[in-house]
Amino acid sequence: LLRPAGMESGGFHLRGDSSSGKTTALRLAASVYGGPSYMQRWRTTDNALENDAELRNDNYLNLDELRQAAPKAVSDIVYMLTGGQGKARSTKSGKNRDAKQFSLMYTSTGEVTLEEHLRRGNIELDAGLLLRFAHIPSDAGKGYGVFDCINYGIAPQDIGNRINELASAHYGHAGIKWLEYLTSDKDMVMIKAQELLDSFIEQHTQTKNGQANRVLRRFALVAAAGELATLAGITGWEQGRAFEAVAQCFSTWLDSLGG
Repeated sequence: LLRPAGMESGGFHLRGDSSSGKTTALRLAASVYGGPSYMQRWRTTDNALENDAELRNDNYLNLDELRQAAPKAVSDIVYMLTGGQGKARSTKSGKNRDAKQFSLMYTSTGEVTLEEHLRRGNIELDAGLLLRFAHIPSDAGKGYGVFDCINYGIAPQDIGNRINELASAHYGHAGIKWLEYLTSDKDMVMIKAQELLDSFIEQHTQTKNGQANRVLRRFALVAAAGELATLAGITGWEQGRAFEAVAQCFSTWLDSLGG
């Protein structure tokens, strides 16, 4: 939905202690489009990730465990992904090659924040990076890590293990149905998407904070996608559930900035 909605690329960073369910959440998100091999790691270079970003154009990119990447590489990668363009390069004849272009959403995980990680490399945090890389705690605050409740087994690990099993066995189905829905009547779907986008933004706009409103649009697009996927019969959720969940995440993110 990014390009049709006229929005820039952007990311979210799930930050929390080990075994809180961060990677499970990422694996579940990745299963919309692919299996275990669809998962990416932060342990890469900006050049390699540039190629991955081009392959994931108009799609979704996930990066697990921030601490595995060099601080300088992380800074460059975040700016590259959000800017939607790779490095300018020249050919052997001296002419400029076309830079790689991409438009995508990405999700990251890590036990540390971006600021903490960059500090290890003596890199000063640019406020713009935080806007491009919205931090959300992986602990839902209910005592079950990333989960709100235990609805399978007797412990959070039981839910996580079951999700991992299912994500390894069944994947790609939702992504195919999503693309079929989007392209069945693109004009009508985008009108509905814009209505949902505007509705979420209207409910949560922070009129005194332009930076927060910029990030709000990214949360709003995720919320709109969730509601559209529900209308398409993909999620099995009640209508309004995606709005509620994303609103909770946005509120948590906003509180982390001191309101």
